[in-house]
Amino acid sequence: MTDSVTTGGGPDGFDGSVGPTVPMEDRSSLRAGVSALAAELGAKRSDAASGLRQLLQWVSADLPEGTGAALVQCAGHSMRTLASTTPALPHLVRAQQELRQGPVREATATGVPVAVDDLTVDPRWPAVREAAPTFGVRALLVQPLAPTRGVPTMLLLSAAAVGTFTGPVRSAVELAAGTVSLAVVALDQRDQVRHLTLALDSNRQIGAAVGVVMTRRRLTYDQAFEVLLRASRDGNRKLRDVADWVLTTGTLPEPEDDGSRLPPTG
Repeated sequence: MTDSVTTGGGPDGFDGSVGPTVPMEDRSSLRAGVSALAAELGAKRSDAASGLRQLLQWVSADLPEGTGAALVQCAGHSMRTLASTTPALPHLVRAQQELRQGPVREATATGVPVAVDDLTVDPRWPAVREAAPTFGVRALLVQPLAPTRGVPTMLLLSAAAVGTFTGPVRSAVELAAGTVSLAVVALDQRDQVRHLTLALDSNRQIGAAVGVVMTRRRLTYDQAFEVLLRASRDGNRKLRDVADWVLTTGTLPEPEDDGSRLPPTG
């Protein structure tokens, strides 16, 4: 672990010298395993959210038993939990956002890992310390990852046992951070491509429906598009749904149509 990591907060000068650790020989296997998972996720067609949850489950499984994990994005004062293996961490993240202090905010500001031996006695963030018993976590580790689309992204780890994230554990997490970052970015990019593909498909569908209206009513493109927009507004429907109706029935939907008159597909 580098000297830049910030630690502290243990009772009576507790230095994290006790507690479960990840053996030195397991560090390379942790990194290799996350690399394999990143490649596996990249080949699947699952969405980004489920892929991130799988990634977190694998990472936490190779850390001390009971470790919770979350991925957090921090843009200005806003903090958003992308995925979490435990329900407590999103609440902890939200509290740090509202209180404007905490280990996630500090790691975001400094760009270096932040380790907490015992959140309930750590003097660095008094407001968070007072709220700590609510979340049922004691030890925390915040590991900065590569930004996702320019937004700082953090790997947040938690444990109920004091001093869980010892030096060897922090080193193992730091070794895996680069590969975890690649997996997160890859999943985000794949999700962007999926959304763009859906948007293109929708645009093609709408364009085809405009063509049908142009032919049936002898209108210009702009006039036919306005007809679809008006049908969308009057029927409180998405424009793509109106296009679906036109392409399926050859007619425009009436405001009271609920889709029951559509012919069966297949």
